[in-house]
Amino acid sequence: MNSKYNDPKLDELATPRQLQYLQATRKHGSMRAAARHLGLSKNSVSNALTRLEQRAALQGYAPDTGNVRPVPPGFALSKVTTLARPNGEVVAEWTQKKPIKMEWLSVIKEAMEEIVELGAGRLKPMKAPKTIDADLLAVYQWGDLHFGLMAWARETGADFDIQIAERTMRETFDRVIASTPPAKRALLIVQGDYYHTDGSANATTRGTPQDVDSRWPKIAKRGFDLMCAVIDRLLQKHKQVDVWVLPGNHDADAAVMLSIAVEALYRKDKRAVVELDPQPFRKLVFGKNLIAATHGHHCKPENLPGIMATDWPKEWGETLFRLWFVGHLHQEGLKEESGCSIITCRSSGGKSAWEHASGYRSGRDIKCHVIHKERGPVLTIKQRVVG
Repeated sequence: MNSKYNDPKLDELATPRQLQYLQATRKHGSMRAAARHLGLSKNSVSNALTRLEQRAALQGYAPDTGNVRPVPPGFALSKVTTLARPNGEVVAEWTQKKPIKMEWLSVIKEAMEEIVELGAGRLKPMKAPKTIDADLLAVYQWGDLHFGLMAWARETGADFDIQIAERTMRETFDRVIASTPPAKRALLIVQGDYYHTDGSANATTRGTPQDVDSRWPKIAKRGFDLMCAVIDRLLQKHKQVDVWVLPGNHDADAAVMLSIAVEALYRKDKRAVVELDPQPFRKLVFGKNLIAATHGHHCKPENLPGIMATDWPKEWGETLFRLWFVGHLHQEGLKEESGCSIITCRSSGGKSAWEHASGYRSGRDIKCHVIHKERGPVLTIKQRVVG
């Protein structure tokens, strides 16, 4: 074992997971032995300890380079200026500090690696339903949930928090699924902004502050659990379930991490197919239908037919029904544009104080669009979110 890992100062700078691996490495004498004791691969332990060194250096503690004065909590070392004589003797040294940006992405990455390491495929495949219609595709359009949003009724007209989100989403999906025909295949489109914020800074991806309920790790975990509960419910109804978690303007990075975690959990269940491609436009061909989806914050709806025809010309030419599913706008709509049907949806979550003050009053619901392989869209099921 490298003697640098005996440094007690590292204990103060480590995350709980890094500290667990560090202590196991000390106790068992090597990273390989620690990994064996923890039931992990050596790479998992090695990567965690490497990130610990990087974390310590970011906070001004890097003994290998002579930096041994950590910066105060909440700050990161941004610059070191050294004055030295020609012979290399250090005369003086200055450091600059800056407020640290929350390391949420690194924390989530560690958590996702742990899921993959300990839980990849641990979920036993569920039994497929016996009654199915192979000519039907059920497209569940899950509008912007903004999981983690905190709203106060006296300020916004209705309370909203993660507990309300969990309860209302489970209840509404139960009603939608019960009303949906037994299509062989389902597509769950999470239209973006599933999470209200993009990490512990309690802000959107671009840094706009938001009102949030609880701490980010709790929001991330409860949101993951809710997503898996919905997928489990869909697997009871449909033989195959495709899942698209689209990145939104509130949660561009968190959406990617959520997809990675969900895919890891369902990896051994071949009936659940989670798309890991992070690009903003997704597509699926079902018989004579070309189905595409995006969150909607990157381009205007009227530009979507051109994107579809340009990006997927072969599929465009071979299909009769071309559908775009769009979120972001929090409004229900159907517009025919240049050979495409552009279907926008309402939010499924609560209203923020900003939305309420700005006069937005659209309702909340979840939809399922039933599509026939040869005849295109044949039925739309809508259930209002209550509570």
